[in-house]
Amino acid sequence: MAFTFNDVDGKIVIDSWGRFQAKVSETVAVGDLLSRLATEATDAYQLADESGGERADAVACENGADGDTVWCALGVVLKAPSTIGTGGEVTRQYFMGTPTTDYVGSPLYLHEEGKVDETAGAEAIVQPVGVILATDRILLAPGMPGMFVAAASHIADPTSDASGTADAIDAILVVLENLGFVKMA
Repeated sequence: MAFTFNDVDGKIVIDSWGRFQAKVSETVAVGDLLSRLATEATDAYQLADESGGERADAVACENGADGDTVWCALGVVLKAPSTIGTGGEVTRQYFMGTPTTDYVGSPLYLHEEGKVDETAGAEAIVQPVGVILATDRILLAPGMPGMFVAAASHIADPTSDASGTADAIDAILVVLENLGFVKMA
């Protein structure tokens, strides 16, 4: 049994840690995953993207446009907002299509353009970035211990042929270099 993650607009930061301000190089919204791996000649954060190989390092805590300085955090707890319709009727929003506690504790992964998804991608990298805490709350902490980044090309079967092991080791070394743990010549 699986669920579908529902990315809602207007997410509310109810807790955060490791807060800092950073310049962004594109439009961001609360809850977007940000990467400090600059592809341009800038120190600005950009949207993390599994298909572009841009790992997530932080989470946006406020909306911002290209060139803005916004509050970010190393980790956040986000709440899905309720909406108020005509006549004052309040409708609760959920991070999953059907509100059920069956998936509390399920992992969330980096997807494209700073968003999260319920399934690990098969693009350039696979990065768990958080978990579902409740039907309307998620924890995002892309850099916390226990979350990891791996080369997607080596997740399914790293030893499928004779060169598979060497390729997997190379991919792991690239990830470790990107994280600053090793320097490759």
